Amino acid sequence: MKAIGDTYVKDEFRRHKKADAQQTQIFMEAWAKYAIQISKQVGLKGPLTAKKLGEDLKVDELDNFSEEQLAQLYELYSEAKKPIDPEKDPHLANI
Repeated sequence: MKAIGDTYVKDEFRRHKKADAQQTQIFMEAWAKYAIQISKQVGLKGPLTAKKLGEDLKVDELDNFSEEQLAQLYELYSEAKKPIDPEKDPHLANI
């Protein structure tokens, strides 16, 4: 999950590199909320005390997504479902 997340975050920040001030503020607020949510889910003592990671999207939230956002969401879903090859993933080389 870390490898997918790292790649996705880098790509997401690159996509918003030329955003205007209002878009940047909305983007950064959303990422801050996401970071807080993930830290709560992971727990203070790490994954062993963590709650279930993630949260289901509500249908009305999906209705507010643009076609591009829905495509990105599907792309992320597809990547998350792919089998992991430890030989091709440097994050898993020492596992």
